[in-house]
Amino acid sequence: MKQKKIILRSLRESFSVIRKNKRIVLSLLILQLILFSLMFFVNIKYQSKMLESTQAIIEYMEKQKFDQASLGLSLLQQKSVLGDDPLLISRNFSAIAYNLKFLIFYTLIIFILLNGFIWFLTCNLINKNFKSLKINIKNLFNYIFKFGLIALIFSFLAYLIAFSTLESSLNPFEETQKSSFAPLLLVPVLFYFMYLAFPLLNKVQFKNILKNLFNLGIKKAHIVLLADLLTILIISVFSFLLFYLAEQNIFLVFVSTILLTLSFVWSRIFLALVVDKLNNYSEA
Repeated sequence: MKQKKIILRSLRESFSVIRKNKRIVLSLLILQLILFSLMFFVNIKYQSKMLESTQAIIEYMEKQKFDQASLGLSLLQQKSVLGDDPLLISRNFSAIAYNLKFLIFYTLIIFILLNGFIWFLTCNLINKNFKSLKINIKNLFNYIFKFGLIALIFSFLAYLIAFSTLESSLNPFEETQKSSFAPLLLVPVLFYFMYLAFPLLNKVQFKNILKNLFNLGIKKAHIVLLADLLTILIISVFSFLLFYLAEQNIFLVFVSTILLTLSFVWSRIFLALVVDKLNNYSEA
């Protein structure tokens, strides 16, 4: 198979897979909706609490007077320059950190368990490992374990890069330059390799995953990136459609939501097919 035909053939096969496996695709659609709902609920719950704490700090600071006369008077009276309740800032910062930890924890748990399950079904679907919803539990747990390791490793590396870069840029003793933010460009690169790894987890041994990621992610980057751009374009179109219809007819909102969800299901099938063909081509 010529590499230039991989994208077109994967496109045709992705729609064929959906047409021939309606029950499994419907299950993927429902699971994707559940994933969206859980992510939305967790983010709303903890981000709203973080916003309340942030607002409390802002409102408290706005009430304080930081002019030279007020600061001098506070020092003479041996009062805190941060007002009558300076610990309010510390309490709310602690609350923000507390809720952020739970937000990250639950987001990772949902992502690993539910998204891992969806990717497992998708990979088995395109590899024709089942023709019904019967699942090999041992293979499922093995896949999700490897999926979780990949997700945690790449997410942790992305967090370290983002945190260290932002911490350095906010340091008042260091001059901030545009080049200081250059390491942030590595974050999308990490996620590029992370999502490339997911379809490979049931194709290659885990110890060889880095070798295969290098072969496909770098040597075949022009094909993988084209596939990624195509899926991003499709998802963006349906996201815009949902945003545009948000205040329109409720039925149209429902339809656009289903189409957006289906675009995520299709994108996994399409990417899994592309990676499968590239991997087979590399091994040939």
